[in-house]
Amino acid sequence: MISKRLLLWRFFILGVSLIVAIQTPLWNAFDFRNESFWLQFYLAVLVFYLLDFILYFFLPYEDRGEWIHDKAKIRSHYFKGWFLVDLLSILGTVFLLYVEYTNAKITGFTHFMTLLPAIKILHTATDIRQWLEDQTINPSTLRLLNSLFWLALSAHWISCGWIKLGTLDPKLSTYDNYIKALYWCVTTLTTIGYGDITPSNSPQIIYTMIVQIIGAGMYGYMIGNLASLIANLDIAKAQFQEKLEKVTTFMKNHEIPQNLQKDILTYYKYLWTHRRGTDDADVLQDLPISLKEKVALFLNRDIISKVPLFQGASEGLIRQIVLKLKPQIYMPGDFIFRYGDIGNEMYFISRGSVDVVAADEKTVYATLHAGDFFGEMALLFSMPRTAGARAAEFTDIYSLNKADFYEVLDQYPDFKAEIEQKAEERKKELEKSDS
Repeated sequence: MISKRLLLWRFFILGVSLIVAIQTPLWNAFDFRNESFWLQFYLAVLVFYLLDFILYFFLPYEDRGEWIHDKAKIRSHYFKGWFLVDLLSILGTVFLLYVEYTNAKITGFTHFMTLLPAIKILHTATDIRQWLEDQTINPSTLRLLNSLFWLALSAHWISCGWIKLGTLDPKLSTYDNYIKALYWCVTTLTTIGYGDITPSNSPQIIYTMIVQIIGAGMYGYMIGNLASLIANLDIAKAQFQEKLEKVTTFMKNHEIPQNLQKDILTYYKYLWTHRRGTDDADVLQDLPISLKEKVALFLNRDIISKVPLFQGASEGLIRQIVLKLKPQIYMPGDFIFRYGDIGNEMYFISRGSVDVVAADEKTVYATLHAGDFFGEMALLFSMPRTAGARAAEFTDIYSLNKADFYEVLDQYPDFKAEIEQKAEERKKELEKSDS
């Protein structure tokens, strides 16, 4: 688990390296030299790069879900990974400072050396992307943003390269020269190429051909993937729409009455609005038992603890009970049970409200809301319901079956004895009231 301090440091280094990745090509293309600000700026960059370089010799890393703290393994992992990139970015920063301080002439290969500080962004951006992948962010959204980020940065680098090859117009401002170069870059990368800006010498022609080849591949990649990424931005919705089409086809094939079709579609609309089309039971089913217990306890512990029947129950019993709960959805007007039905389940309201009604199904004794429970006596006695329960609106409910309840009790004989004693006392009270 990454600490908050380390995460803040990584975002800080990402910001520094991003500024360097943008500024260094500009410094090279427009020859921003003999300015004290840039000397101080790159001195600060060197300090930050060195600190980050040293940090990675001691920073634990994750391998197959396990955090490695062994110093020898950490060093070996760093040497095999980003060590060379970080080292070159530091050496490039030192060389750039030397050029800035001594005003040395830059020719040939030394141009490349002054660009090395910008490659640090490869490491820092990858670190942040890997962290974001562990967060609850849509993978398609992350891929789209990552692609757009590198596309924009690549366009910036290519534009600065075009300026460096001798296309700088002394009549134009720095800003106008850059916009003109960026315009050439975009039209070339997207294979539009209006022809209003053309290469005038061999280096520019070679550079243009390389950019055209890169642009053709990049254009095909982006167009092909952007459509797929945008289509998959909401996979849940796409899957839900597919399911809804199957339901609609089923209703048409079987000539389901229109009013019933309307109720079915209303149910699915509610399912999408409140659950994004997912089934809680399906999600929990895929989890290992330890995580399933934690999620179930988080969702239902408070409501279980309110039931007098479970007062004094052990932590283990509560965990077993919540795993036995089954989610159900009722539409407005649906009966959960009617007066006189033989009860075998008790219910916990998660969302919505339930009317407790008399035998005439018109008189409302009470209205229960989220966090309330009812029907608990069904766990003790198989007897007719003394009132009905009707959903007043769309209602999410968890039910506990009597058989599941006693299956759990069998594992806790002491508590089972208490429950049986309570049941006997309650039975006597009911007999007295009847007499």
